[in-house]
Amino acid sequence: MKTLAYLFLALFLACQTAPKEKKEKQNEKQETENIPVIDKNTLFRLSVYIPASEKLSESASKLVETKLTQILTANGIAGEMQNPRFAIVPRVQILSKNVTGTAPTMHANSYQVTFYVGDVRSKTLFASTSVEFKGVGETESEAFTVGFQSLKNTDKALQKMIVAGKEKIIAFYNAQCETILSEAQTLATQKKYSEAIAQLLLVPAECKDCFEKAQKAIEPIYKAETERTCNEILAKMKAELGKYEDAKALDIYTQIPQDAPCFKEANAIVQKHLANLKPEEKRKFDLEREKYKDEQTHKIAKIKAIQQVANNFIQNFSLVEYAKASGDNWFW
Repeated sequence: MKTLAYLFLALFLACQTAPKEKKEKQNEKQETENIPVIDKNTLFRLSVYIPASEKLSESASKLVETKLTQILTANGIAGEMQNPRFAIVPRVQILSKNVTGTAPTMHANSYQVTFYVGDVRSKTLFASTSVEFKGVGETESEAFTVGFQSLKNTDKALQKMIVAGKEKIIAFYNAQCETILSEAQTLATQKKYSEAIAQLLLVPAECKDCFEKAQKAIEPIYKAETERTCNEILAKMKAELGKYEDAKALDIYTQIPQDAPCFKEANAIVQKHLANLKPEEKRKFDLEREKYKDEQTHKIAKIKAIQQVANNFIQNFSLVEYAKASGDNWFW
């Protein structure tokens, strides 16, 4: 009787576990297949730009940039890669100046800062709002800094402006999707692959149809970019072999498409490196390489590589280029 009870218990547990394991494997497979080129949670971005015309000190400019970045992050707009076309731009106005007769002399000033969100290229204003504050310090720069620091990341007027600006940018991408895709293809034809990829990566996930089209368009352009820079990638791989259990070298190796011009050489180098390793080193190498047989890991490595291509372009791109085209007058 006791044996029979154990048998029923075993059958019950098997019935409970098997579907769960099957479901987990299905979920894992689905997650692998649905990995986007970029993380949708950090997709929507605005650049923060302080025009030289505002004549803020270096420390004050840095404070404004940092504070605005914090405000954007608090409102769900963040990420390593900023959008070089759409920006939040401040304009500072001193409402009143007062100098105290105390020792040391203090500056007690009142300020109004108007924030603009818009398309830097076309100088189209999407949203704006103003805030006023007072600041006291031994210098005018310090007075401004003290006052600006009082601005809260959860300021309702700023939140409302950011939401309004975001909605206008989403509407822009929905309306201009085909033009954006066409421009990216033109850039790719001109072999400006990193710029083309950056343009496609910046399509917000909220623009579902355009986002999906942009994602599909990235793969062939990235392949062309990889083929163009194949020898450069190969040199990086060679330099990393033998370091840190070869993890970075393998990461680079997996980014080389199998039909790329340098893949055959890259594969031969990896195999030769493997043959020259000591048993213990070979075991570590094999363990590291085993990770890259997993489809999800391989996709993540490619995602990082694609993001880096776009980042390289954006980091070398300045909003000043757009600003100079229209006399640095921005949205006002």
